[in-house]
Amino acid sequence: MVPYPRNRFIESFWNLCLFICLVSILVPLQPLMPGESFDDSWPTALSQALSQGLVFGREITSTFGPLVSLYTWTYHPFTDSLMVGLTLFWTVCFWWVLSSLVRPCSIKLKILWLIFIVGFLGVGESRFSFLPVRPDAVYFAYPFLLFIYLISSSFIISQKKIEHCPSWLVFCLSLPLGFFPLVKFSNFLICASFIFLTNIALLFSGKIKSALVFLISPLLSFLFALWILGQPISAIPQFLETGFSISSSYTASMSITEGPRTHPVIFVFVSLFLIFMLLRDAPWSLKGKAFLLPAFSLFLFMSFKAGFTRADSIHVPMSGQALLIAAMIGALISQSKRIIDVSILTFLAGLILVGEYRSINPIKNARSNLAAVKNGLKTRLLRKDSLVSEYRNVLLEIQKKNKIPKMPGPTDIFSTGQLLLIASGNEWAPRPILQGYKTINPFLSELDKKYFLSERSPQNILFRVEPIDNRLVSLEDSASWPILLNRYEEMGLESGYLKLKKKVDLGPEPEPVKLKSGQGELLKSVRIPQIGKPLFLRLFLRPSFLGKLESVFYKPEELFLQMTLKGGLQKQFRLPHEMARGGFLIFPLIQTTEDLKSLFAKEAILEESNLESFEIRCGGTCSSWEFPFEFEFYHYKGLR
Repeated sequence: MVPYPRNRFIESFWNLCLFICLVSILVPLQPLMPGESFDDSWPTALSQALSQGLVFGREITSTFGPLVSLYTWTYHPFTDSLMVGLTLFWTVCFWWVLSSLVRPCSIKLKILWLIFIVGFLGVGESRFSFLPVRPDAVYFAYPFLLFIYLISSSFIISQKKIEHCPSWLVFCLSLPLGFFPLVKFSNFLICASFIFLTNIALLFSGKIKSALVFLISPLLSFLFALWILGQPISAIPQFLETGFSISSSYTASMSITEGPRTHPVIFVFVSLFLIFMLLRDAPWSLKGKAFLLPAFSLFLFMSFKAGFTRADSIHVPMSGQALLIAAMIGALISQSKRIIDVSILTFLAGLILVGEYRSINPIKNARSNLAAVKNGLKTRLLRKDSLVSEYRNVLLEIQKKNKIPKMPGPTDIFSTGQLLLIASGNEWAPRPILQGYKTINPFLSELDKKYFLSERSPQNILFRVEPIDNRLVSLEDSASWPILLNRYEEMGLESGYLKLKKKVDLGPEPEPVKLKSGQGELLKSVRIPQIGKPLFLRLFLRPSFLGKLESVFYKPEELFLQMTLKGGLQKQFRLPHEMARGGFLIFPLIQTTEDLKSLFAKEAILEESNLESFEIRCGGTCSSWEFPFEFEFYHYKGLR
């Protein structure tokens, strides 16, 4: 009778340790305060928009939703309680699923899971603006692990069975899949896919009641979360429409490659190798492997796209983290020697991807995470008001440092300084797409244009030229430029921003007038009409069949717009083709905030800014694109 209580004590102790480790990486007991970079600005801005009662999908559109704080851990007084509550609930669900899956495994694997979670997945010391590795892979992992937990009892053919999950537990464990899409829209795509796949598997195994519950629970959770957040159900179609619009254009408009080009090759190779070995050796029935294949592929594919669309120091570690998780899940599914060996290989590949951009110190990271739990609990239980005070002090410091002018009436800011405006005490009246670089297709750009044409348009605008990825600044919010030029007047420069004030007499909306259209070829110059006033250009560049496939599974070759100025000087800018399709200001060439001031002041255009021609270039063989392309020059009638 002695071994049983001892084993039970060890099991209980391990479960407690697992829960503490999960709390340390999933629950923001010690949240992050706002920062000043553009990647720190939008998390606070989205939470501020929620506190102001703005409707996501209708009045605010982003790749993130109203529960963005669950992803960023950024503190805001309005969202803090909800952030902690929902992450704690998700942590309990994650703990139950993972502990149930690991329970039949050896003590060595259980200890490895503890080390892995707190040492390799934890937030630790912030070496990035708000997280060392963004938690996309962790969000993707939960529906995958839940899938394995719910169907493995029907398809595992070894003696290590996982207990059957009753319907009430299925209901509870699937609730997080309903509010995940309100954190980030990519979560909607993977949660919807896993809900479909899991339901099919449950139906095949005869668990009709569980399948029905698994379908209904996330929907109820989604609706309940909207109600808690004060978001109307009537905005759901717009939330989905704008989310799909961003997702469909994201690869073409936001893709870059900064790191070694071998990284995606490493990811694909080890992913395929791991899946192959699992299909070969996993102790699952043939029918079970038929479901395991798309599930594992979906998790790895979404992680691949998340990390390598923008292959930079922020995103590549996300894919590396996904490989680490995949390796641990592989070892969880089967402890055969061959799969363990492949899982070790996969884990090492993940370390390579993460280690390229992040320092890997599991001991230091574990200490930091566990200390954050201790300090966070102490702060929240003994010094409840300290977080609010710290938040206000941070905003006050930002206000003193940046000295954003106080202006009467609603104010918006271009392009990424939303936090600076909020901290300044101005009345923030944001356009739907908060930051201009996210207007990645004509549909999204038109949303901002409609806002500036509406009665809700701000009285004041602060504008600073700060494009990303070496783009033309006029590509960002391109549809709004004629409206801004027509309805706002410049009031000088202050604190690095151009101040714009809405005119008393707004006048009618300016009408586009076509000047010239035609076709252009790759690397061949197209003459720019000289009309002595603002000139706009619309480009129609079509991806080839190969380019469309690349957009789905990886990313197409980059396009560049090379412009030749009078005197022979050439300037080259990155050209997202979907942004160019909506039309943009090409003349005068705006590169600085001072250039923008001259444009609004209608000052004489500087000689060195006069353009003679442009041409389209590619970052490779150009096999991703069809040529010739079409172009159209136009100006606006009535542009005052």
